[in-house]
Amino acid sequence: MNCYKSPRLDTHRDKSFQMFYEALKGIQKYDPVPIGSIMDGKLQNGVFEGLSSLRNDSNINVDCDDELVVLSTVLDVSGASINYQWKQKLLLTFSGSVWAKVKNIQFALELTLNMTHGIKLDVTNLKLTKMEGLKFGFSGLGPLNPLIKVLGTVVLNVLEQKITQKIEELLRDTLESELSKFKISF
Repeated sequence: MNCYKSPRLDTHRDKSFQMFYEALKGIQKYDPVPIGSIMDGKLQNGVFEGLSSLRNDSNINVDCDDELVVLSTVLDVSGASINYQWKQKLLLTFSGSVWAKVKNIQFALELTLNMTHGIKLDVTNLKLTKMEGLKFGFSGLGPLNPLIKVLGTVVLNVLEQKITQKIEELLRDTLESELSKFKISF
């Protein structure tokens, strides 16, 4: 069914757009956001910065079927960074930080407004589709830091997977949190 031929779905579509844009604005207030630990707690006190640059620069596709409105689009984040702290005790205790900076991150997003089980806009799909300009840095081992840079490619590949999962989880959770604040009434 085409949303533009049904007055009821037309109204729902318009409200869905409005909620979506309000939720995007609401997400930006979380920047920077603590994201916990990864790699079984080896990297802790993670902080993600970049939500303030979250934007929707693409068209929003709208599909309708009976009481269902599906919005799909692409979101971009520019200049994001993640910083984790680490500590390791060998003979001595070493501590430092691991950081990653990304020039551009792109997400495919799908939101569904289902009116058969109450009126609620849900995130049904969120997938990181592109990560450009990923840089990695490490501190805390003093003269051994250059050795870490040699191993950096291996470490970067492991971190990239973990960071991708964490960013997807973070964006999904914050978007769902913002969307849950909205009530649709007709």
